[in-house]
Amino acid sequence: MEKKDVIAFFDRCAASWDADMIKSDVKIGKILDNAEVGAGMDVLDVACGTGVMFDYYLQRGVASVTGIDIAPEMAKIAEQIREAGITEPKNLEEQAISLVGTDIYEKLIKGYTQKQWGRACTELPSFIIKRLPVRLTFDNNYFNALYQGIPMGGYTKMVENMLEGIEVRLGEDYLEKKAEYDGMADKVIYTGAIDAYFDYQLGTLEYRSVRFETEVLDMPNLIAE
Repeated sequence: MEKKDVIAFFDRCAASWDADMIKSDVKIGKILDNAEVGAGMDVLDVACGTGVMFDYYLQRGVASVTGIDIAPEMAKIAEQIREAGITEPKNLEEQAISLVGTDIYEKLIKGYTQKQWGRACTELPSFIIKRLPVRLTFDNNYFNALYQGIPMGGYTKMVENMLEGIEVRLGEDYLEKKAEYDGMADKVIYTGAIDAYFDYQLGTLEYRSVRFETEVLDMPNLIAE
């Protein structure tokens, strides 16, 4: 493999390098013990990646740390993370920057996340961003399941088939015509904003929420009915 190919590979990996790395404090401690890294030393970290080891050096009281890497994107993220000075992320913004650096956070995460949740990233908990997979491959699936697929013809065709023969009205506001719509059916299923449905009696909800409930059943197989 030529040098330019190595650089290109690690540049592609830079954005997800920290997120995909499994770190063991015990093993890292033994490595640094064997290398006799201690207080007052000047450390040169060759192939430093995104600087994942920097905090471990500083915890040992080293005098200085210099990191170099063959991949510009790796070194750039390492510099951004160090400039941010984040050791224990307190919110989503800090968590995202500590994972992928400032550039990727500003361009790909910040705007989308704030629009989705209706809150500034600094007001959202850090665990939210951990739910999203970060990969070193070109796999664009959301889940890591072995078998995944999409409907024949795509989701648009699937929805069209589901709505065949059903009247669909667009641009309507149920809450403005609530009495009229309630009189059209025995059961009404409302999937709009819950605070709007109750006329904001408790004020506007702070942000949209998702709650996951996991249940483990003691059986070899289960078929949902």
